Amino acid sequence: MKYIVINFPITAYRIYRELLLPRSSVYYAVNKLVEDCYVHKEGPHLIPDLPAYVEYAKSVCDGQLISSFYRRYGVGNPKAICEFLRLVSSLKPMPATLGEAALRLAGPLGRGLLSRLKRLGEALDVVVKGLAEAAPIIERDGAKGFVVFDEGSWHFIGLEGNKPIIRRCGPRCHVYE
Repeated sequence: MKYIVINFPITAYRIYRELLLPRSSVYYAVNKLVEDCYVHKEGPHLIPDLPAYVEYAKSVCDGQLISSFYRRYGVGNPKAICEFLRLVSSLKPMPATLGEAALRLAGPLGRGLLSRLKRLGEALDVVVKGLAEAAPIIERDGAKGFVVFDEGSWHFIGLEGNKPIIRRCGPRCHVYE
């Protein structure tokens, strides 16, 4: 499968900045995201199908709902992503990526959860920021989770059994074989 890799640090900053604008929307942020895409040998953000990714980002939870979560709850909490992973782990079959998981959670059940769970809202804020939407769900040292780049460092965020974990990674921990 051919992957498109995003220049992640610039993209995350652009999405963060655009979402904070009063008249901004997820749709506008996605356009900026696409503008920042380019092919690169290594990177944390692997997207198998860019057009499908864009359509997903424009439609999941109506976009505006995620945007309102972002304004309401601020920057996403890594521990909230672990709550999101717990929900993901309940999906059968297991999603291959967090983007697929979020798309499935945005169905009738997911919409109800979104209206009630602040922590899930925070987790989706991180997805909107571009931290992990298409990141593969991987298993590392017995823990399931994904890798993000945040505040100048790589982090593995996931679950070890039922215990949320956040570990700093080396410079190549984001390279998926």
